[in-house]
Amino acid sequence: MLNERKLNKYATYLSKCSREAIDYGKCVGEKAGKVTHLACQREFELLLKCIEKQVQYVRLKKNFSNS
Repeated sequence: MLNERKLNKYATYLSKCSREAIDYGKCVGEKAGKVTHLACQREFELLLKCIEKQVQYVRLKKNFSNS
């Protein structure tokens, strides 16, 4: 149950980062069959940064509503 909730939260965060997710997916798709470890590093970092920003936003929002 806990893992399912975490996965649902992740899906919510990811949905707020659709542009970054599309760019990352495009990069990986263009390199299909020959993707290397750092091939899409820039796009991945932008996606990760966006998701982290969403997590922080939700935490801040939650903290303010509990005050």
